[in-house]
Amino acid sequence: SENGIQDADTCPLTEKLSQTEQAGCTGSDELKVTFVNRVTDTTYNPLFVYNRGTQGDSTYFCFEPKSKAFLVEAKARCVDAAGSGLPTDIAAADKGVICAGAEGAEGALTYTCLP
Repeated sequence: SENGIQDADTCPLTEKLSQTEQAGCTGSDELKVTFVNRVTDTTYNPLFVYNRGTQGDSTYFCFEPKSKAFLVEAKARCVDAAGSGLPTDIAAADKGVICAGAEGAEGALTYTCLP
């Protein structure tokens, strides 16, 4: 470490942004411990970050909807399994992944993506 900055291999991001429990790490208390515990729990619904990479594109946080209302909304936004209702700053191949279950395909998921 140089000037108190720890290597990412030594101090996980969650330790840097919350209260640290690991010797040699300095936590910033930006995130509550209860939030960190919730999002790192193995049963938590994961969030995926999406950005196509073109200047001006939005960044989206995508997740598998658990409530009926979010699932209905996700399918309505997709329009079809190709994702024709999603914004143009999401690549066509990625729209197909996000909206795979929009038409009821067996075992396919539909994700909700929020900018």
